[in-house]
Amino acid sequence: MSAPVNYAVFARNCTSVGALTIVVWEGIANWDLEYKYLTKESRSPPTNIKWLFLYSRYFGIGAQIINCILTGGILSQLPVKTEHCRVWYSFQVIVGRSLLAALEVVLGLRVYVLHGRSFRIALFLAGMIFLGITVSLVYGIGSILEMNYDSDCHARGSPNGPFCVSLSILITHVLLWSLTVQKRNIGAHTGWRKHHVIHAVVHDGAWIMFLMFCTQLTLGQRGLQTHDFQVISASIVPYILLDHLVALNIVFSWPMALISIFCCRLILKMHTIRSPESSPDLEFTTCS
Repeated sequence: MSAPVNYAVFARNCTSVGALTIVVWEGIANWDLEYKYLTKESRSPPTNIKWLFLYSRYFGIGAQIINCILTGGILSQLPVKTEHCRVWYSFQVIVGRSLLAALEVVLGLRVYVLHGRSFRIALFLAGMIFLGITVSLVYGIGSILEMNYDSDCHARGSPNGPFCVSLSILITHVLLWSLTVQKRNIGAHTGWRKHHVIHAVVHDGAWIMFLMFCTQLTLGQRGLQTHDFQVISASIVPYILLDHLVALNIVFSWPMALISIFCCRLILKMHTIRSPESSPDLEFTTCS
């Protein structure tokens, strides 16, 4: 008679494979745009954000592959050792936050361009993003090391670290969008008549901020009220929509996939809406 299937292990493996599948599918579906706007531009300057695109795309895929290997290997051998759980959670916090940082850099670059490539704005954005990364890693990893883990690698505890991580992410995205809205009328000052780029920048920033606000606020509150540990440094899926066992398995792999996709699509979008008549002041595809 075969051994009973462990629900937690099955859910973890399925979500990991699903996240990898969606990232790979996204890459294949948009390969024509990637080749047209990024791969063919081999003579582009080093400051071109194509390197940021390549990082978000292929580092994201590589991280999902490693995640599948971990979930299908050491995390499927019950009981899972505490050391293995901490390594797995730490890996996903670091990867998730690095991908989120890439997304924030893309959004920050758009703000930097809208503000006329101001050195003061660049310095402010760099400091804000660096501070957010520091808070996420210090409090995220610190919370992981504080937790106890059961045989299925579910963490138990009620640390304050996730709330601090969530708050830092919310503040970062509110400031990014606020700085974007502040300069939404730059087209009129530069004489550039095609306002669809400005509209796209404001619209994209609003949607990303809204998603971050809803999910981080929800999960940050749960992180303080529940004894089921929720590391939320890269979370996209609302906890209230999920059973806690499933949420613990989705809380990393799917957000990592979605953030990677969001970042790549933002970069591709800025290439596709660019036109030869565009003002150089509104060139979002280079940092120079």
